[in-house]
Amino acid sequence: MADNVGYAVTDEDVERARRRLAQQPPITDEQHDRNMEWLRQFGGDGAAGA
Repeated sequence: MADNVGYAVTDEDVERARRRLAQQPPITDEQHDRNMEWLRQFGGDGAAGA
């Protein structure tokens, strides 16, 4: 899908992102809820990827 807008995501890109995310501290359930509430303002139901 990303190729349609000029981006090609490689396996290396995915692995690099996974390594970076693994280094981040976990978020709390409360922070997750706030993040999902923030995302809802953009018209989604917040369920994508859940």
